[in-house]
Amino acid sequence: MSGAQSERPCTPGISRSAVQIDTEGGIARVRLNRPDVGNAVNLQMAQELEAGLHSLSADPSVRVIVLAGIGTQFCVGGDLGCPVDDDEGVHAHVSNLTTALHAAVAVLVRTDAPVLVLAKGTVSGAGVGLMAAADFVLAADSTRLRLAYSAVGLTPDCGVSFLLPQIVGRTRALELLLTNRTLLAHEALEWGLVNQLVTAEVLIEAGQNLAGRLAAGPVRAFGRTKRLVADALGGFEAHMALESRTIAEQRLHAEGREGVSAFFKRRAAIFL
Repeated sequence: MSGAQSERPCTPGISRSAVQIDTEGGIARVRLNRPDVGNAVNLQMAQELEAGLHSLSADPSVRVIVLAGIGTQFCVGGDLGCPVDDDEGVHAHVSNLTTALHAAVAVLVRTDAPVLVLAKGTVSGAGVGLMAAADFVLAADSTRLRLAYSAVGLTPDCGVSFLLPQIVGRTRALELLLTNRTLLAHEALEWGLVNQLVTAEVLIEAGQNLAGRLAAGPVRAFGRTKRLVADALGGFEAHMALESRTIAEQRLHAEGREGVSAFFKRRAAIFL
Protein backbone atom coordinates (compact mmCIF):
# COMPACT_ATOMS: atom_id res chain seq x y z
CA MET A 1 0.00 0.00 0.00
CA SER A 2 1.36 3.40 1.01
CA GLY A 3 0.28 5.95 -1.53
CA ALA A 4 -2.52 8.31 -2.36
CA GLN A 5 -5.79 9.61 -1.07
CA SER A 6 -9.14 10.24 -2.68
CA GLU A 7 -12.69 10.74 -1.50
CA ARG A 8 -14.09 7.30 -0.63
CA PRO A 9 -11.76 5.81 -3.27
CA CYS A 10 -12.58 2.20 -2.51
CA THR A 11 -16.35 2.50 -2.76
CA PRO A 12 -17.83 -0.38 -4.76
CA GLY A 13 -19.75 0.31 -7.92
CA ILE A 14 -17.25 2.52 -9.75
CA SER A 15 -18.07 2.09 -13.43
CA ARG A 16 -14.77 3.16 -14.99
CA SER A 17 -12.28 0.35 -15.44
CA ALA A 18 -9.27 0.79 -13.16
CA VAL A 19 -7.10 -1.31 -15.49
CA GLN A 20 -7.10 -1.07 -19.29
CA ILE A 21 -5.82 -4.03 -21.31
CA ASP A 22 -5.33 -4.38 -25.05
CA THR A 23 -3.39 -6.94 -27.04
CA GLU A 24 -1.84 -6.60 -30.48
CA GLY A 25 0.82 -8.65 -32.21
CA GLY A 26 1.46 -10.79 -29.15
CA ILE A 27 2.09 -7.73 -26.95
CA ALA A 28 -0.39 -7.17 -24.08
CA ARG A 29 -0.49 -3.60 -22.78
CA VAL A 30 -1.78 -3.35 -19.23
CA ARG A 31 -2.35 0.22 -18.07
CA LEU A 32 -3.26 1.34 -14.57
CA ASN A 33 -6.16 3.76 -14.96
CA ARG A 34 -6.64 5.97 -11.91
CA PRO A 35 -4.57 8.94 -13.10
CA ASP A 36 -6.45 11.42 -10.89
CA VAL A 37 -4.85 9.78 -7.82
CA GLY A 38 -1.52 8.80 -9.34
CA ASN A 39 -2.78 5.29 -10.18
CA ALA A 40 -3.01 4.42 -6.50
CA VAL A 41 -4.10 0.82 -6.07
CA ASN A 42 -7.56 0.38 -4.56
CA LEU A 43 -9.53 -2.85 -4.25
CA GLN A 44 -11.13 -2.44 -7.67
CA MET A 45 -7.75 -2.00 -9.37
CA ALA A 46 -6.20 -4.93 -7.49
CA GLN A 47 -9.04 -7.25 -8.45
CA GLU A 48 -9.05 -6.13 -12.09
CA LEU A 49 -5.28 -6.48 -12.28
CA GLU A 50 -5.43 -10.00 -10.82
CA ALA A 51 -8.20 -11.11 -13.20
CA GLY A 52 -6.60 -9.47 -16.22
CA LEU A 53 -3.15 -10.91 -15.63
CA HIS A 54 -4.53 -14.40 -15.01
CA SER A 55 -6.38 -14.16 -18.34
CA LEU A 56 -3.28 -12.97 -20.18
CA SER A 57 -1.14 -15.68 -18.59
CA ALA A 58 -3.53 -18.34 -19.88
CA ASP A 59 -3.55 -16.91 -23.42
CA PRO A 60 -0.88 -18.60 -25.59
CA SER A 61 -0.97 -15.72 -28.07
CA VAL A 62 0.42 -13.30 -25.44
CA ARG A 63 4.20 -13.19 -25.73
CA VAL A 64 5.02 -10.03 -23.75
CA ILE A 65 3.21 -8.05 -21.05
CA VAL A 66 3.88 -4.32 -20.79
CA LEU A 67 2.70 -2.70 -17.55
CA ALA A 68 2.39 1.09 -17.45
CA GLY A 69 0.33 3.87 -15.91
CA ILE A 70 -2.03 6.29 -17.59
CA GLY A 71 -1.23 9.93 -16.84
CA THR A 72 1.93 11.40 -15.34
CA GLN A 73 2.61 8.69 -12.74
CA PHE A 74 3.24 4.96 -12.91
CA CYS A 75 1.87 4.09 -9.45
CA VAL A 76 2.12 6.01 -6.17
CA GLY A 77 1.29 2.91 -4.10
CA GLY A 78 -1.84 1.77 -2.35
CA ASP A 79 -4.86 3.99 -1.85
CA LEU A 80 -5.03 4.61 1.89
CA GLY A 81 -8.74 5.42 1.81
CA CYS A 82 -11.19 2.81 3.01
CA PRO A 83 -14.97 2.40 2.48
CA VAL A 84 -15.51 1.22 6.07
CA ASP A 85 -14.71 2.65 9.50
CA ASP A 86 -15.01 -0.26 11.94
CA ASP A 87 -11.90 -2.26 12.83
CA GLU A 88 -13.19 -5.55 11.48
CA GLY A 89 -14.11 -3.96 8.15
CA VAL A 90 -10.77 -2.14 7.84
CA HIS A 91 -8.86 -5.35 8.55
CA ALA A 92 -10.93 -7.27 6.01
CA HIS A 93 -10.52 -4.53 3.39
CA VAL A 94 -6.72 -4.40 3.72
CA SER A 95 -6.53 -8.20 3.65
CA ASN A 96 -8.72 -8.43 0.55
CA LEU A 97 -6.80 -5.68 -1.26
CA THR A 98 -3.38 -7.15 -0.58
CA THR A 99 -4.50 -10.71 -1.32
CA ALA A 100 -5.74 -9.70 -4.79
CA LEU A 101 -2.68 -7.56 -5.44
CA HIS A 102 -0.31 -10.30 -4.34
CA ALA A 103 -2.04 -12.81 -6.61
CA ALA A 104 -1.41 -10.39 -9.49
CA VAL A 105 2.25 -10.02 -8.52
CA ALA A 106 2.66 -13.80 -8.42
CA VAL A 107 1.42 -13.96 -12.02
CA LEU A 108 3.97 -11.33 -13.08
CA VAL A 109 6.77 -13.39 -11.56
CA ARG A 110 5.69 -16.78 -12.92
CA THR A 111 3.94 -16.18 -16.25
CA ASP A 112 5.76 -17.33 -19.39
CA ALA A 113 5.55 -13.95 -21.08
CA PRO A 114 8.34 -11.53 -20.15
CA VAL A 115 7.00 -8.58 -18.13
CA LEU A 116 8.17 -5.06 -18.92
CA VAL A 117 7.33 -2.12 -16.64
CA LEU A 118 7.44 1.45 -17.95
CA ALA A 119 8.06 3.64 -14.91
CA LYS A 120 7.62 7.39 -14.70
CA GLY A 121 6.78 10.13 -12.26
CA THR A 122 6.57 9.13 -8.61
CA VAL A 123 6.72 5.42 -7.80
CA SER A 124 5.93 4.52 -4.20
CA GLY A 125 5.01 1.54 -2.04
CA ALA A 126 3.19 -1.09 -4.06
CA GLY A 127 4.35 0.65 -7.24
CA VAL A 128 7.91 -0.30 -6.32
CA GLY A 129 6.68 -3.84 -5.73
CA LEU A 130 5.25 -4.01 -9.25
CA MET A 131 8.57 -2.77 -10.62
CA ALA A 132 10.51 -5.34 -8.59
CA ALA A 133 8.28 -8.16 -9.85
CA ALA A 134 8.93 -7.27 -13.49
CA ASP A 135 11.57 -8.87 -15.69
CA PHE A 136 12.60 -5.58 -17.29
CA VAL A 137 12.10 -1.97 -16.15
CA LEU A 138 12.48 1.02 -18.42
CA ALA A 139 12.20 4.29 -16.54
CA ALA A 140 12.03 7.95 -17.43
CA ASP A 141 15.15 9.69 -16.19
CA SER A 142 12.95 11.96 -14.06
CA THR A 143 11.41 9.04 -12.12
CA ARG A 144 11.61 9.15 -8.33
CA LEU A 145 11.13 6.14 -6.03
CA ARG A 146 10.06 6.23 -2.40
CA LEU A 147 8.91 3.27 -0.30
CA ALA A 148 6.83 5.40 2.12
CA TYR A 149 5.39 2.54 4.23
CA SER A 150 6.86 3.51 7.59
CA ALA A 151 6.00 7.16 6.95
CA VAL A 152 2.37 6.19 7.54
CA GLY A 153 3.09 3.57 10.20
CA LEU A 154 2.61 0.59 7.90
CA THR A 155 4.67 -2.38 6.71
CA PRO A 156 5.60 -3.49 3.18
CA ASP A 157 3.30 -5.39 0.84
CA CYS A 158 3.30 -6.35 -2.86
CA GLY A 159 6.33 -8.58 -2.34
CA VAL A 160 8.55 -5.58 -1.54
CA SER A 161 10.08 -7.08 1.62
CA PHE A 162 10.96 -10.23 -0.36
CA LEU A 163 12.05 -8.86 -3.73
CA LEU A 164 13.77 -5.61 -2.76
CA PRO A 165 16.57 -7.21 -0.67
CA GLN A 166 17.14 -9.70 -3.50
CA ILE A 167 17.69 -6.83 -5.93
CA VAL A 168 19.53 -4.18 -3.93
CA GLY A 169 20.79 -6.12 -0.90
CA ARG A 170 19.58 -6.17 2.70
CA THR A 171 21.34 -2.98 3.84
CA ARG A 172 20.11 -0.82 0.99
CA ALA A 173 16.61 -2.32 1.22
CA LEU A 174 16.38 -1.44 4.91
CA GLU A 175 17.70 2.05 4.19
CA LEU A 176 14.86 2.65 1.76
CA LEU A 177 12.21 0.98 3.93
CA LEU A 178 13.14 2.64 7.22
CA THR A 179 14.23 6.14 6.15
CA ASN A 180 11.77 6.63 3.26
CA ARG A 181 14.38 8.61 1.41
CA THR A 182 13.76 9.32 -2.25
CA LEU A 183 15.76 7.24 -4.71
CA LEU A 184 16.49 9.13 -7.90
CA ALA A 185 16.34 7.45 -11.28
CA HIS A 186 20.11 7.25 -11.76
CA GLU A 187 20.45 5.63 -8.32
CA ALA A 188 17.70 3.12 -9.16
CA LEU A 189 19.68 2.22 -12.29
CA GLU A 190 22.91 1.85 -10.30
CA TRP A 191 21.19 -0.29 -7.64
CA GLY A 192 19.62 -2.62 -10.20
CA LEU A 193 15.96 -1.63 -9.81
CA VAL A 194 15.93 -0.30 -13.38
CA ASN A 195 17.43 -1.78 -16.54
CA GLN A 196 17.56 1.37 -18.64
CA LEU A 197 16.82 5.10 -18.35
CA VAL A 198 15.35 7.13 -21.20
CA THR A 199 13.75 10.53 -21.44
CA ALA A 200 10.05 10.70 -20.64
CA GLU A 201 9.34 11.70 -24.22
CA VAL A 202 10.63 8.43 -25.67
CA LEU A 203 9.59 6.04 -22.86
CA ILE A 204 6.62 4.57 -24.74
CA GLU A 205 8.58 4.19 -27.98
CA ALA A 206 11.52 2.55 -26.19
CA GLY A 207 9.10 0.21 -24.44
CA GLN A 208 7.45 -0.77 -27.71
CA ASN A 209 10.83 -1.50 -29.30
CA LEU A 210 11.95 -3.73 -26.41
CA ALA A 211 8.56 -5.47 -26.26
CA GLY A 212 8.80 -6.23 -29.97
CA ARG A 213 12.23 -7.81 -29.57
CA LEU A 214 11.05 -9.91 -26.63
CA ALA A 215 7.91 -11.01 -28.48
CA ALA A 216 10.13 -12.57 -31.14
CA GLY A 217 11.90 -14.73 -28.57
CA PRO A 218 11.26 -18.27 -27.22
CA VAL A 219 8.45 -17.47 -24.81
CA ARG A 220 8.19 -21.00 -23.39
CA ALA A 221 11.91 -21.00 -22.56
CA PHE A 222 11.50 -17.51 -21.09
CA GLY A 223 8.74 -18.73 -18.80
CA ARG A 224 10.61 -21.76 -17.56
CA THR A 225 13.70 -19.66 -16.94
CA LYS A 226 11.62 -17.17 -14.93
CA ARG A 227 10.19 -19.95 -12.78
CA LEU A 228 13.62 -21.46 -12.17
CA VAL A 229 14.81 -18.07 -10.91
CA ALA A 230 11.68 -17.60 -8.78
CA ASP A 231 11.88 -21.07 -7.30
CA ALA A 232 15.56 -20.57 -6.48
CA LEU A 233 14.53 -17.72 -4.18
CA GLY A 234 11.93 -19.94 -2.47
CA GLY A 235 8.74 -19.17 -0.59
CA PHE A 236 7.61 -16.07 -2.48
CA GLU A 237 3.85 -16.59 -2.26
CA ALA A 238 4.06 -17.68 1.38
CA HIS A 239 6.03 -14.54 2.17
CA MET A 240 3.43 -12.32 0.49
CA ALA A 241 0.73 -14.00 2.59
CA LEU A 242 2.76 -12.98 5.65
CA GLU A 243 2.98 -9.44 4.27
CA SER A 244 -0.82 -9.34 3.94
CA ARG A 245 -1.37 -10.43 7.53
CA THR A 246 1.24 -8.03 8.87
CA ILE A 247 0.03 -4.90 7.08
CA ALA A 248 -3.60 -5.64 7.98
CA GLU A 249 -2.64 -5.92 11.66
CA GLN A 250 -0.42 -2.84 11.54
CA ARG A 251 -3.18 -0.75 9.93
CA LEU A 252 -5.19 -1.15 13.17
CA HIS A 253 -2.25 -0.56 15.51
CA ALA A 254 -1.85 2.89 17.06
CA GLU A 255 1.05 3.59 14.70
CA GLY A 256 -0.98 2.73 11.61
CA ARG A 257 -3.96 4.75 12.81
CA GLU A 258 -1.75 7.78 13.51
CA GLY A 259 0.17 7.49 10.25
CA VAL A 260 -2.90 7.24 8.04
CA SER A 261 -4.73 9.98 9.97
CA ALA A 262 -1.74 12.30 9.63
CA PHE A 263 -1.52 11.53 5.92
CA PHE A 264 -5.10 12.58 5.26
CA LYS A 265 -4.80 15.65 7.50
CA ARG A 266 -1.55 16.61 5.72
CA ARG A 267 0.47 16.88 8.91
CA ALA A 268 3.55 15.15 10.27
CA ALA A 269 2.81 11.87 11.99
CA ILE A 270 3.72 11.57 15.68
CA PHE A 271 4.62 8.00 16.61
CA LEU A 272 5.66 8.59 20.24
